[in-house]
Amino acid sequence: MIKIILQSLLGKIGFQIVRTGSVNKKYGPTPGYYRLDKLPPLSTVVDVGVGHQGSPFLYTRFSEANFISIDPLHEAEQAVQKRLGSSKGHFIQAAVGTKRQLIEFQVSETPSRTSLFERTQHDHNSLPMETRQAQMDCLDSLLQGIEIKRPALLKVDIEGGELDCLQGGKETVDAVDYIILELQLTRNFRGSYRFSEVIAFMAQRQFEPFQVLKAGNNTIELLFSQADDPIRETWAYGTTEE
Repeated sequence: MIKIILQSLLGKIGFQIVRTGSVNKKYGPTPGYYRLDKLPPLSTVVDVGVGHQGSPFLYTRFSEANFISIDPLHEAEQAVQKRLGSSKGHFIQAAVGTKRQLIEFQVSETPSRTSLFERTQHDHNSLPMETRQAQMDCLDSLLQGIEIKRPALLKVDIEGGELDCLQGGKETVDAVDYIILELQLTRNFRGSYRFSEVIAFMAQRQFEPFQVLKAGNNTIELLFSQADDPIRETWAYGTTEE
């Protein structure tokens, strides 16, 4: 009762009581990543779009998995080796798209904001700073001859190129159990996809959105599972954990 009265009084003068425990110590300030804890142990993680700092939330949750990391930036390889070690996974330095070709791209001030597409809107961290070349190829071609042991997860975060990656990686999509996609809700990149196009593609491959891991002003990071995965029926909602 005292807590309710105190909240009411503070609310009238513009203050709010916030539970400090709401920030997950394991994953940091991104609240939705704790939902990955309910996934089963994975044998393989295919990480497309590693970024210059790697993917710590994946390394934390799936420390026993074999990582196949793909990124056109050499900074990404350094991040993977620093966090996973040279013997833990396999790094492929390449851009991912719908066909094989040599491309030029602009590296942003914050390397993980680098995109192969021209942005329709900019912030300071995504302004182009340096031109580089990279070999682009289809995801299926890049992974040819590399075993993907299941259960497996595919994560794609490549700043507007997510649908191109999926279209060039249909065999890979069919070979995994879970997929994490960071998707644009608005047209942030010229010549890129519409949100509905990605959802339609995923439905064709029998994947459905399952959990929201992160949401921003115009982007959302979604965890997809196969439509008939039993985990969709056993996951509890409306609990204190959710």
